[in-house]
Amino acid sequence: MNRKILLLVVTVISLLWVTYIVNNFWSTPEIIEEKNVKYADLLNQENYDKVWINPEKYSTYEDFLKDFKTFDWVKIDPFKEDFAIIKKAEDWTDIYVPFYRSEIKKSDFSVWDLKNLAILDIYDAYKNNDLFWWYDSKQGEKIIFKEDIRHKESWMLYDVLSLKMNLYALKDELEGVKNLDTWKKQLLAYFEDLEWNYEKANSMRNDICKENKSTCDETTNFSLKWKILDSDWNPLEWARIVFLNDSSIIATSNSAWEYNFETMKLPAFSHVRFKATKLWYSDAFMNFSLNTSGYKNWESAYIENFKMNKSNANFSIDLAKERESWNKYFTVTTAQSKYFVPVDWLKHFDWKKYTWDKVDIYLYEFKKTSNIENLMNNDTFNPVYWYVWNLMKTFWMPYIQFINPDNKEELFIMSSNPMILQNQIYHMKELYENFDKIYEAITDEDMKFLVEKSNELWGFPINFEFLTGNNMLRWPAWWTLDRKKWIWHNIGSRVLDEWWLVELEFYSIKDN
Repeated sequence: MNRKILLLVVTVISLLWVTYIVNNFWSTPEIIEEKNVKYADLLNQENYDKVWINPEKYSTYEDFLKDFKTFDWVKIDPFKEDFAIIKKAEDWTDIYVPFYRSEIKKSDFSVWDLKNLAILDIYDAYKNNDLFWWYDSKQGEKIIFKEDIRHKESWMLYDVLSLKMNLYALKDELEGVKNLDTWKKQLLAYFEDLEWNYEKANSMRNDICKENKSTCDETTNFSLKWKILDSDWNPLEWARIVFLNDSSIIATSNSAWEYNFETMKLPAFSHVRFKATKLWYSDAFMNFSLNTSGYKNWESAYIENFKMNKSNANFSIDLAKERESWNKYFTVTTAQSKYFVPVDWLKHFDWKKYTWDKVDIYLYEFKKTSNIENLMNNDTFNPVYWYVWNLMKTFWMPYIQFINPDNKEELFIMSSNPMILQNQIYHMKELYENFDKIYEAITDEDMKFLVEKSNELWGFPINFEFLTGNNMLRWPAWWTLDRKKWIWHNIGSRVLDEWWLVELEFYSIKDN
C-alpha cells in the first residue's frame, strides 16, 4: 500500500513538473509577443540587420562562440518565440530575467531559456563594447568580459564617480599610507588623470614600472574613428581632434570626413580625453576610461560621433577705436545677454597680452533643446563636491570664443580680470514648473531670497556651495570652461531682480 501511495505521489509531482516546464519554456507566441515589448526596449535595435540567430542550432557554449566570432552584425528578434525569456515568479506571474553573466555556462545550453539568456547577454555586451575578443589558451578560444578583468581597485573609482566617496579625501587618505601596494598606486595615478595632471600621472606610472616590471607591459592598443556632425547631423569637414593627454597628437581626416587616430599604446588603467574644434562651432569633447589589469596589449576600438553647434551670434570689434575712446570695456549685446569685455585684457594662450586692433567674437547661447552633450561631456571635479558633471544643467548657458581674425588664433579672458555677463534667464517657465523633475519648482519666495542675499553678501555669492548649503539647487549654478585645463569651473553670480536678471564674472582661463 505504501508503495502505491509513493508511486502516486511521484506521478503527481512528475506531472506538475512537466506542466511547469511547458508553462515556462513553451508559452504561446501571442503571450511572448505581448511580454517582449518591454524586452525589445532593453536591446538597441539599430543595425541588427545582417545575421539571424537560431538558438536551437547550438548545443554548447563553444558552438555558439565559433559562429559568433564570425558575425558582423547580428539580428535578434525579441518578438519571436525562440527568444522569449520568461520565468515564473513565486506568485506565478510572468517576469523578465535580466542579464546574468554568472549564468553563462556550458550547462546553460541544455536549458531553453538560459540558452537564450546567454546568447542575448553576450550579444548585448558585444554591442556595448563590454567584452574583449577571444584568445588562445589551454581551454581553446575564449570570450572575456570587461568586468572580469577590471582593475582590482575599480570599486573605489566607481564609488567616487557615483558620489559615494570624495575624490580628494580618498587621495589624501591613500597618500598618507606608507608602502602602498601596486594596485592603489595605479589608482592614485588614475586620479591624477581625472584631475588632468597627466605629467604627474605618467611620472607615477614610470615609478610603478621600475618597482614592478610586469606592469610595464600592461597597455591597451587604443584606436578611434570619428565623424564630426553639426546640430542637424550633417558631416563637418576640416575639423581638428586633439588628444588632450598629449596635445601634440592630432587626428587626420580622410575623404569621408572620418577622423582617425593611429593605434596608440596607453596605460591599461587610465583616463583619456579628446577635443574637437572648428571655427564657428562650439568645442566638443569625448572621454574614455581604460580599465584593465594583468593583461598585455588588449585591443580597444571606438567609433563615435562628435556633435558641434554653430554659433548663434558673431561680432567683429575694433579694439583700436575702443582704446582711442579710453574705454575700459566694450559691450556685446544679444537678445538674452550683455557682455562687458575688458578692452586690453585679452590674452594669448601663453598669457601674453593681445595688442592687435581687431577681434572676432563667436557666441553660443544654448536652450534646453540644444544638443550640447559633447560640449558638456567633460569630467568636472572640485575639492568640495568632487564629481559634479551630472549636476550641471544649462538654462541658456552661454559659451564664448574670442578669435584673432588674421590668423584664427583663439584668445582668452583670464579670471584675474574677467568680463562681466548680465543674462536674462531664458527658461524661467521651466524652473517654475520643475521641468527637469530633479529637485523642485522655484518659487517667488526663492527669487526674493536670492535677490536679498545678492545685495547682502559681497561680490558674486550665489555659487554651487551657496546653493547646496541653502537647499537651493532648484536654482541653476553657473559654469565656465577653463580652456587651459579643460575643466568646468563653477562661478558665482548675483541675482539682480526678481524677474530673472543675473550678473556674473565670466572668463575662459582660470589664472588665480
